[in-house]
Amino acid sequence: LVPDPVTIPVLAATVGPIVEESFFRGFLQPWMVANAGALLGVVGTAFCFAAVHRPVSFLQISCFTFMGAAYGFLRLRSGSVLSSMLMHSSYNFAILLMSYPK
Repeated sequence: LVPDPVTIPVLAATVGPIVEESFFRGFLQPWMVANAGALLGVVGTAFCFAAVHRPVSFLQISCFTFMGAAYGFLRLRSGSVLSSMLMHSSYNFAILLMSYPK
């Protein structure tokens, strides 16, 4: 069964960021920050975020970790998971646009 070519991009820019940010920045990060401090909480959550994406190269793990930390610091600064959801969704949408066949 081959999914509709629109399904994956739509999910990647909507449902994916909502689910991931709800878990990582809405649940895991606040717990880690409360137990390990702000810096370790954000960085630890970013590493977990990267690991879940199953990177296969150093470049991929670096990118996922960096973006996870960016989402985390935005969440920490804004006090809202909505901001990291919007950033994550925008990032995924931009990646999809850049990789769309010409």
